[in-house]
Amino acid sequence: MATSQPLTPSVTVQGNVEGSIVVGDNNFVVNTNNGTIVYKQAAPRVTQRAMKPQPPRKPKSFFGREKELAQLEGWIASGQPILLYGQPGLGKTTLARQAANGPAATSQPNGVVFIEGVDETGKALALDDLIQEIFDALFDSEPQLKVDAASARTYLSNVHSLVYLFGVTLNSHDLDILDNLFPSNPIIVEMEQFASDEDYDNLPLGPFERKDSLALLADRSGLALDANSQPALDEIAALLGDVPGALVLIGSAIKEKRLKVEDVPAGLRSANPGVKDPVLASLSRAYRLVLSTLTSDERAMLVETGSVPGLSVDRKWLERVDSGSDISQKLESLQLVNANSPRLRLLPGLREFVLQGQEVGVARDKLLQHLIEEMQYRWVDFDFVREELGQLLGLLDWAVNQKRWKEVQTLGRLLDPFLTLSGHWESWRQVLAGLDQAARALGNQASQAWVLHQIGTSEIARGDLAAARKSLEQALKLRNKLGDNTGAAHTQHNLDFIAAAGSTSGRSGQGKPTHPAGGNPLPFIVGGIGLLVVTGFIISQVFASGGLFHSPPPTISVPPTLIPASLATSTPTLIPSATYTPTLIPTETSSPTSTSTFTPSATDTQTDTPAPTYSILRGTIFQDSSCFYGPGTMYLYKYGLVKGSNLQITGINEGTNGIWLYVEAIGGKNPCWV
Repeated sequence: MATSQPLTPSVTVQGNVEGSIVVGDNNFVVNTNNGTIVYKQAAPRVTQRAMKPQPPRKPKSFFGREKELAQLEGWIASGQPILLYGQPGLGKTTLARQAANGPAATSQPNGVVFIEGVDETGKALALDDLIQEIFDALFDSEPQLKVDAASARTYLSNVHSLVYLFGVTLNSHDLDILDNLFPSNPIIVEMEQFASDEDYDNLPLGPFERKDSLALLADRSGLALDANSQPALDEIAALLGDVPGALVLIGSAIKEKRLKVEDVPAGLRSANPGVKDPVLASLSRAYRLVLSTLTSDERAMLVETGSVPGLSVDRKWLERVDSGSDISQKLESLQLVNANSPRLRLLPGLREFVLQGQEVGVARDKLLQHLIEEMQYRWVDFDFVREELGQLLGLLDWAVNQKRWKEVQTLGRLLDPFLTLSGHWESWRQVLAGLDQAARALGNQASQAWVLHQIGTSEIARGDLAAARKSLEQALKLRNKLGDNTGAAHTQHNLDFIAAAGSTSGRSGQGKPTHPAGGNPLPFIVGGIGLLVVTGFIISQVFASGGLFHSPPPTISVPPTLIPASLATSTPTLIPSATYTPTLIPTETSSPTSTSTFTPSATDTQTDTPAPTYSILRGTIFQDSSCFYGPGTMYLYKYGLVKGSNLQITGINEGTNGIWLYVEAIGGKNPCWV
C-alpha cells in the first residue's frame, strides 16, 4: 500500500528531532531543544499486529475460589464486562490471572490484552492514556497514531480480545467509556473499591473458606495437613480471618524462618494491628509477626521497596543500594515482595505498615538521583522509560511538592519526548504543569518560553486553539525578548498553523487545519533506479565529511551537569539492530569511477545466466532529508541529510512502506536508512 508523504513544515527544524505522532490529520513532530511543532499529515497506516497479545503469567499455585473462577469463565465466554473488586490481600490478582489463562480467555481470536497500572494508587495513568496502551497492544501505526475514546472505537470495536486492566482506578464514567470501546468483548477491571456501572457484572471478593485457608497454609509452610498440624493451622487461619495475603505471609515465615507452628498463634495474638478494618488487621498481624524475624538488612530493603512511588522497583538497583541479591531473594521467599517480571513489588496491602514511622525522603532522593543519571543516557530508550514510568511520574510529582525545581526541570524535560510520542498526553499535560512551576520558581525565562510553547502545542492536540494561541503568543514574546530566533521560529510556525486552521474552519478552535506545502519530495535517478527522498527535518551539527551529522540530545539549561550524553557515544537499547537485511551493493574499494564484480556462489549460479556486475551507486541529496535507524518512519530518527551531500548507497529495501536506501557518507562508517 502506498503511503502519503508529509508536507514540509515552514520552519527549518534545528535541534534534536526524535519522531512524530499523529492525531486526526495533524502531525506533532518532537524537537527536544526548541519545542514540538505541528503540521498537516495524511492519516497514518494502521494495521493489526500479526502476533496476538498474550495473558500475564499464570500463578504458580492456585487454591480455592472454584465458584468465583467458574463465574469468571462464564462471563468471559459470553463477552461480559466484569468488575472484580476487594481489599488488598484478598487474592484478586491471583484469581484474575488464573482466569486470564483459562480456556475462555485463551480462545479469544485476538488474544488477551493485559494493561498494568504503574503506581500503587492506580491514578498516574488517566483513562485516555490507558486507551492508548490498549490500542498500541493491538495495532501498529506508521507514523504513530494518537487515539482517544472516539477514534479508538473505530479500531477496537472490531477486535475480539479479553481486556484485563490491573492496578488502575476508574470511576463509573470511565468504566462506561471502556465498555463502549468493546461492545462485544469481555473485560476484567480489577480494583480495590466498587465503582457502580450497571453494564458490568460485579464480583466482590471476601476471605477464603476455611478448608481453602488450611490448604494454602499447609502449602506455603511445607507442612502436611494432618492431625498433628491441623489444630494449630486452624487456629492461625481463624486469627488471620482467612485473608489469603496474611495466610501466605505466615505460611512462608513458618517454612523460611523455621517457626514452630504451635508458637505462631501466641505471636499473632500479641501483635497489635493498629487498625479496625478486619482485612487490614489480619495483614497487619501477619506482617508484625514476620517483621520480628527479619534482619536489619532485610528490613532496610523492605522499607526501600515500600518508599518508591511506582508499583514496582528495579531489582538490580534495589540490590545495589541494599545489601545484594541474597536479601532480595530472602524477602521474595517470604512472599513480602513478589516478582513482577524482572522487577519487585510489595505484597498488596503492606505498604502502609512497612512505612509506619519511616522517612521516605531519603529513599526517594536516592532513586531520583539514580533515575536522573540513567535518563541522561536512556531518555530515548522508550522500553526503559516505559518500565520506569511509575517511578518517574511519581518522583516528578514528589519533587514538585518538595519544591526541588532543578530536578523537576531536568526530569520533566527528559520525560517529555516519551510522553509525547507514546501518546500519554494526559501525563504529558501534568508534567508540563510541573515544568511551568519550576521555570517560574527558578526565574529561567528560556525554560519558561519552552514550557509555554509545549503547553500551547498540547492545547492544539486537544483542539482548544484559543488556549493554544494564548500560550504560544506568550512563548513567542519571551523568545523574541531573549533573542532566541530558532525557538521563535518554531513557535511562530505553530501560530501560523493555528491561523490556517482558523481560516479553514471559520470557527475558533474547531475544524481541520491545513498547512501549505513547503516543497514536494523530489525524485532522483542513481544507477538506473528511480528513488524518492522524503523531505524531512534537519539538525545543525554537520560532520566535516559527507555532510552527515550526529543527533544531539536535548539541551537542558539547569543544571548543566545533567545534559544527556550524545547518542553518538551512547546508543540507546530502544534502537533496533538491523532487522532487515538490505540487498547488498558493494562498497567502494578503488577509485570513484571503478566498478565491483559480484560472483554468485555455486548454489546460486545457473549455467545459462552470466554473473551480474554491480556498479557502486552514488547520489546527491536534492533536499534536506531525514534518515532513520531502520527502513521505515516507525524507526527512530538517526540524523539529517543536508542538501548537496554526496552519498554512496550500499543497500535497498522494498516493502509496503516504499523504497528505502541504506546510505552513508563516501568513506564514512555511520549508515542510515532514507
